[in-house]
Amino acid sequence: MTLGIWLLLAVYALAARYWTGAWGPFGDPWRWAVEGWIAIVLGVGVATAATAARLTARDLGALGPALGISTDRAAHEIATLTRVRGRGFWLWTGLWTAAAALITGFGFGVDSFGPSDRPGGPAWSNATPGPLLPWALFRNAALTAVLLGGAWIEVALSYRVGRFVERHAILDLLDRSRYAALGRRARRNVLSWAFLSVFSTFLLYVVVVATVVLPARGLRTRLATEKRERLARIRDQIRTRGDALLEGRVDREAALADLIAYEQRLESAGTWAYDTSTLLRAGFYSLIGAGSWIGAALVERALDLLVR
Repeated sequence: MTLGIWLLLAVYALAARYWTGAWGPFGDPWRWAVEGWIAIVLGVGVATAATAARLTARDLGALGPALGISTDRAAHEIATLTRVRGRGFWLWTGLWTAAAALITGFGFGVDSFGPSDRPGGPAWSNATPGPLLPWALFRNAALTAVLLGGAWIEVALSYRVGRFVERHAILDLLDRSRYAALGRRARRNVLSWAFLSVFSTFLLYVVVVATVVLPARGLRTRLATEKRERLARIRDQIRTRGDALLEGRVDREAALADLIAYEQRLESAGTWAYDTSTLLRAGFYSLIGAGSWIGAALVERALDLLVR
């Protein structure tokens, strides 16, 4: 994908050179660096969106031992829930793509009303948007479609995964390793979108919240309910055995000690499907987007101070 965009840009630049007689903005090496970086982001975005459903299906398949349904039924439901490119997806993507093209065209239109005697500029840049406009329309529309379409896919998949896991997961308060596939999916998605967030930190946080919270929210509710009920039963037994021990009616002190140890272990058990390292990694990855903008602002400020 990235190579294809680079080739398309090279062909377009040559065509612009042929029709206008000048390279215009495409004669600037910085322009090529920026467009090359955008092409890389587009390639990663397309790959992320294209493989999201397949990788999610693989992750859910790895949950097999933690699911209380048959393998055939699980495979059927997984195949159904990973089909997310429906009418809503195309409507959402199409509207945002059109909006990006309109905003880009409006921006170039405003810039084209500048004075016609700007020194040092190409003749075509003084009164018209120049050959950069068609390319900018295509590039911005494609970038918007990939990023916002990919965000739709991630949010929709995460919501469906959460409902699937909530319905079928076998509860285990003491061993969360059986839910490890959910943690792998969260880390992979957050890391991918941390790279893509160079254009939208807000979009990164939307995807982070969706991919981390939605798949485990329903399961967490079930685990929390199960934890409360088990603790209540254990404490009732501790109370009963403690009263009997005080009254001298039983001499099985070890049984009471076992119940107390189990209560302590259960009370310390978490109710999230993720372990602590998964949550920390997701948090650190999500800071990459904010850090990139803060770093850019600091660099710009430092340069301003140096050149004054």
